[in-house]
Amino acid sequence: MMRARMIGDDLAELAVEDGGAAQAVADLLRESGSFEEIVPTMRKVAVQFDPLSIEAEDVLTLLTNAKRNAVEGASGEAKTLVVPVHYGGKDGPDIELVAASAGLSVAEFIELHGAREYPVEMMGFTPGFAYLGGLDDRVTAGRLETPRPHVPAGSVGTIKGFSCIYALAGPGGWPIIGRTDFPLFDLDKEDPFRLVPGMKIRFEAAQ
Repeated sequence: MMRARMIGDDLAELAVEDGGAAQAVADLLRESGSFEEIVPTMRKVAVQFDPLSIEAEDVLTLLTNAKRNAVEGASGEAKTLVVPVHYGGKDGPDIELVAASAGLSVAEFIELHGAREYPVEMMGFTPGFAYLGGLDDRVTAGRLETPRPHVPAGSVGTIKGFSCIYALAGPGGWPIIGRTDFPLFDLDKEDPFRLVPGMKIRFEAAQ
């Protein structure tokens, strides 16, 4: 795997194993106070720094050490949250399209979707939007040709390779297979969004 490297005069990046590792490394780097910007993604952490304040070699050392310390500080298996989903109907208008892309009936797809755990790989493109890796390879549906201007909060979507959860209402182009009432956002908390990289999600059909 690629080690830490410079990608500009004031930019560097570090490859990591997954979104959880990226978040752990980013948290450690923030504690150092050495960087102007730190951006964790699905497989990398990018940093911006002031080259007048810190040498590039020292930046690479900080990145490498943070990765090692994040691995050493990992506390076993990530917690799995069970998220109930109202599949299909008005809550999941695209479930037939998604099931058909996998050659499955809707009932078979619901069983498939709930049969595995999904790691939260990263957050974006809107606040609280969680990218969940590990979707079965048989599901090949892509983004909608025409994005929706409004997707309700709690909506669960899929595209090839990923599921997602919309923590907040907003526009979106992912096929929507269902919706959850699981509390994903609480403005009264210091960290208002429930999902963060490194967590695992398991879906189950709501009763």
